[in-house]
Amino acid sequence: MKKKLALLFGYLFIGIGLITAQTQKVTGTVISDDDKQPVVGASIVVKGTNLGTITDIDGHFTLLNVPNSAKILQISYIGMKTESVSVQPTVRVILKSDTQLMDEVVVVGYGSAKKLGSVVGSVTTVNNSKIANRPVANAGDALQGQVAGLQVFTPSGEPSGSVVMRLRGVSSINSNTEPLFILDGSPISSGAFTALNPNDIESMTVLKDASSTAIYGSRAANGVVIMTSKKGKMGQKARVSINAQYGWSRMTGDNIEMMNTEQWLNLQEMLDPGKAYDTTFQKRKKFYIDNGISTDWADVFFGDAAPTQQYDVNVVGGSEGIN
Repeated sequence: MKKKLALLFGYLFIGIGLITAQTQKVTGTVISDDDKQPVVGASIVVKGTNLGTITDIDGHFTLLNVPNSAKILQISYIGMKTESVSVQPTVRVILKSDTQLMDEVVVVGYGSAKKLGSVVGSVTTVNNSKIANRPVANAGDALQGQVAGLQVFTPSGEPSGSVVMRLRGVSSINSNTEPLFILDGSPISSGAFTALNPNDIESMTVLKDASSTAIYGSRAANGVVIMTSKKGKMGQKARVSINAQYGWSRMTGDNIEMMNTEQWLNLQEMLDPGKAYDTTFQKRKKFYIDNGISTDWADVFFGDAAPTQQYDVNVVGGSEGIN
């Protein structure tokens, strides 16, 4: 009986030894490539099995009973690229950030970021490449002809005169019809929009329908023009660019013939018959006519072409302290 028990325990220990010999213990550390700090909560899985664990507060992990046949460990973490390493008693894994270039993305307030073109709504983006080489006086003129359904008018020739913009026609008779202007996330007035230098704008996005303008409420009833200004990037070397424009401006459609001095003074006498007996007025009239004093003021102000010139100097760059 004693011999049988001894044999049983012997076989048992041999079996345990064989099982132990077929598995191994794996320990390791997971750190971030960006700041060289431990990654807490990273997932470690033995490829092809359900065996896995996560890293502790120091980025360490331990896997017990890993089959000797296992070859690959997969380490993953949100926002970082998944890494695969060979199974070894001790491993050290460096995870890199998973950054992707986002091209023409619209972030809507009632959902997540979506690529332009997949947004359910009418959205048009005008990039800097379409604005850069256009000789325009303001940012509003830069949008002219670039967006379907957008009309841009310049009712005044004054340098500070604001532009009139209409999206898909006139939406109201008595109320304001201009769209809402947003610059780098903040609403601005139409006057501030007109004063913007087109060369300082990176891109302009025009929201035209109810679904795309819903985030801005009633202020967006006439559409929204979202502008992003140019900014330097971290580590970008300073780049200086100069843009010069020179041209001539002339009044168009002016076919009005002005009165000379004698005609103007005769008109004054017709409007006020008493001036025909006013000695002071008659003396002045005789002096002007006898000396040929007559000035066509329309020709003085609008007769010749006036030169116009504009110079822009742009410096773009970025460092840790300056953007």
